Amino acid sequence: MQNNGRVQGSKEASAPVIVNHDNVYIHTNVQQVQDDEIEDLYEYDEIIMTKDEYIEWSKEYIDTLEAAIGEIGVLVEANNETTELALAELGALVATGGDE
Repeated sequence: MQNNGRVQGSKEASAPVIVNHDNVYIHTNVQQVQDDEIEDLYEYDEIIMTKDEYIEWSKEYIDTLEAAIGEIGVLVEANNETTELALAELGALVATGGDE
């Protein structure tokens, strides 16, 4: 992996992901730059990976996302249980006229 830091290029060159025959170019924080001489100049952070590095990075990223989604599912389930309990308690209060 090669981190080129902040670089400049055309709108087409600033695409989020560019794949060529050997490498994958990842561009983030893309911003248009005002330049009197060059129209449509963009500046962005650039990382270059080999295709194999990109595949491995993608697998790790997907694993991280799947783990996060699993954790969100657990939180949602716990929240649903808490909400159901609160609704049941509210229903009991309403049914008794709040005399508990």
